[in-house]
Amino acid sequence: MDNKLSTGNNTRTNPLDKTRAIIMRKQTIQYSSPLDALIEVAKRLSILEQQNHKDSEEFFYQYNQGLLPDDAVFVEWANDYRHYLYLHQELDKKLKNVA
Repeated sequence: MDNKLSTGNNTRTNPLDKTRAIIMRKQTIQYSSPLDALIEVAKRLSILEQQNHKDSEEFFYQYNQGLLPDDAVFVEWANDYRHYLYLHQELDKKLKNVA
């Protein structure tokens, strides 16, 4: 992909590249416990649910059925929901081992 726009003798950076870089920037966040991670993921899911007027379970079903586009927000939402399910399952296993 060409990152430069040419107009005569002037060459400048494509403004879309900056937007792509912001969207595609991978963040690594470390939490002190799986419970803290679950809480933070649940908060992000709650915001997405409110913004899209849909719960994460319904969104995830529709997304996996190919009924929703693969735009950056939906990809992040799907990844957050997968992470939520994994953390929930892991904490559930630990709680069962304690009891």
